[in-house]
Amino acid sequence: MTVRLSGQEINRSTKQASGFSLSKQAREALLGYKPVSDRVMVARFQARPFNMSVIQVYAPTSDGTDEQVKQFYANLKTTLDDISKKDIVIIAGDWNAKFGSDNNRWERVMGNFGYEYKNDQGERLLKFALEHDMIICNTKFKQKNCKQWT
Repeated sequence: MTVRLSGQEINRSTKQASGFSLSKQAREALLGYKPVSDRVMVARFQARPFNMSVIQVYAPTSDGTDEQVKQFYANLKTTLDDISKKDIVIIAGDWNAKFGSDNNRWERVMGNFGYEYKNDQGERLLKFALEHDMIICNTKFKQKNCKQWT
């Protein structure tokens, strides 16, 4: 059995929304959730030794306006600021970002197993990760070529 938690009403013109699908075990551990926007949602879970906050995102694509991108990152920053400093934080979702494999000057936040080339969304996410002392985990492990972008 799964329980679905979804963000604000889906934007009918673009069909964009963030959300979670939870197993029974995850549902029982759920302490609360908050739809921040149609692109950002957070759920908090009881865990040991610390609680866990999971932020689900759907970042603007390269077709997004500068204002949409700025608003997305402002919502994400506000969400992070509101999370208990004791929580383990995971941000997951569709970033619409590519990092390439060259991690020169980004070693602290990414590995050297990125996909293709670095795009503007990738550059923005790298800066965000550096600013918030986070790691882009899927660049740390070698994947088959067909799985690098998932």
